[in-house]
Amino acid sequence: MAAKGESRFGYVPVTDLAMRSGFYLTGAGWELIAPHEPYPQPTHPDMYSFNWLIGRTLPEYQLNYIHKGRGP
Repeated sequence: MAAKGESRFGYVPVTDLAMRSGFYLTGAGWELIAPHEPYPQPTHPDMYSFNWLIGRTLPEYQLNYIHKGRGP
């Protein structure tokens, strides 16, 4: 069983050929986020940081699956 705050994720270098295909993977993984913990965890690249006052715009589509619990 995963421990609180445990995660496994990785980011994939995207080649020009992959970008031209129009559909490619940039990263994959999972995180166990306990209530009131920051999301995303600070171990992700800076571009994924989120601030409720500023927001964020990502240069990609994301698929997020929430297995249990809910967002804010």
